[in-house]
Amino acid sequence: MTARSAGQLKAPRSNPRATNLPWVPRWEAGLLATWFIVFAILAEFFPRTGDDWAWGTHEGTDRLSHFFSGINGRYGGDLTVLILVRAGLFAPLVVSAIVCATLFLVLQVSDNRSPLGYGLVGLLFLTMPLGTWRESVVWLSGFTNYAFAALAFLGLFALAKGEWSGRLRRPGAGRLALVALAGFVGQLFMENVTLSICVMGVGLSLLFRRVHGRWGPYVLTWTAAGFVGAAVMFSNSAYRTVARGGPAYQKTQVLSGKNGLHDLAVKLFDYISTHAVVLNVVLNATLVVLVVLLVIASGRFRTGAGQVIIVLSFAFLLLSWGLWLAERHRHLGTRTRSLAMLATLLLLAMLVLTALTLIRSRERRWSMGVAVASSVVLIGPLLFVNPIGPRCFYPTYLLLLVAVSVVAREVRERLSVVGRPEFSVPLHLASAAIVVLMFVVYVTISHALDRRLDHIHQAVDAGRDHVQISPLPYPYYVHNGDPFFSVLYERFKAYYGLPSDLVVQLVPNPWLRVPGKPPPLPAP
Repeated sequence: MTARSAGQLKAPRSNPRATNLPWVPRWEAGLLATWFIVFAILAEFFPRTGDDWAWGTHEGTDRLSHFFSGINGRYGGDLTVLILVRAGLFAPLVVSAIVCATLFLVLQVSDNRSPLGYGLVGLLFLTMPLGTWRESVVWLSGFTNYAFAALAFLGLFALAKGEWSGRLRRPGAGRLALVALAGFVGQLFMENVTLSICVMGVGLSLLFRRVHGRWGPYVLTWTAAGFVGAAVMFSNSAYRTVARGGPAYQKTQVLSGKNGLHDLAVKLFDYISTHAVVLNVVLNATLVVLVVLLVIASGRFRTGAGQVIIVLSFAFLLLSWGLWLAERHRHLGTRTRSLAMLATLLLLAMLVLTALTLIRSRERRWSMGVAVASSVVLIGPLLFVNPIGPRCFYPTYLLLLVAVSVVAREVRERLSVVGRPEFSVPLHLASAAIVVLMFVVYVTISHALDRRLDHIHQAVDAGRDHVQISPLPYPYYVHNGDPFFSVLYERFKAYYGLPSDLVVQLVPNPWLRVPGKPPPLPAP
């Protein structure tokens, strides 16, 4: 052992540059503990809906009996949801722990673990688009796939950043074995994230080799294990069925035929660009404000680059907000909605130019570049599969949080007033207010669900074979919370142990409908 490596191994834990895990000061530990407790209590009121009903019944155990053959290769997500949907009070603890770990990693890779960073990123996490929120955080079946997959991606991001900056100890066999295990398991949750980890792992390994003249053992190990995990995932017969065009839930995007390329273009220019960028209303406004502040604070307001960034920022904000507002007041045509792609290109140009001209820290410039590149890579596979939904954009939203946090860190460095602890207080108070509102929403939903079940059980006990129920309140905040079509109807009865011959009729309440869903009809 060399003197240098011995010194690294004996370095005290208070030195973050000599440890594998970042040092956590007391204020940060207390803040994360508060987040964990509050979010775990909130998650206890998240209802089980949609696919949760299937995973929590014999249908889920039947899938396990043949180890999900012909279902999908998300073995990690499938096993996790099978456990959590039966785990009672343990499930919200896991949900909260994953959320806290996600926030920590976003701030770690953006070098912004500060009261301001937690206040800003926490607030933007809570104000993500409602479709993404209900499908990837509230809905347990979505959470176990997308939140775990996104955490794995951020884990690779943080590991690569630590290795790039020389903050990791020289690896031993035990550490590399743990990295390989994490890299393998992290690939078994969501297909597009699995593919993206392979692509980004190769890219980051080659870049490290080019810059440092050697291979980075940590990222190379994660990448190699990631390829093994990807091979295991895609060995499932479900993907061969999809590729052949056979009967399956997922379908490939058809590129041939009269409308093949047109449909692909509409998907990219409209749906994907809208959900990945335009709907991030609060995040978009926050990012533009921070970028403009950075231009002013860095003294670049009168320079060509600074003025171009200002123009790009306001053009992006006006276009994205204009599309968002217009769609809520009238139905826009396909050509108008396709301007979402222009908003996306403006955002990417703004971020790239900001990274190249305004961010002084080499590490944070690296983080911004990786976040932007990863967002593009994550979206790529979504072009070629159907159906996709708002939950597919949870990982890209987190990467945009990284970009926002990087800019905020640069602003904090240049404007001393922003760096003061009291400056973050309004952000934490705003987060607390949103959490209170969410408690009102989900406690109300939970109470309505309890009343609904009590009503059904009273009907069963009275010997009735027919019962009417009303939709849950706040339908925007849950995903498939009502049994409004036949598959959900049967799963609903099985999950709650209701007689198979009981007719449960969902009474239409048009004012509670989610736009885009068919009106609830009487069950067969």
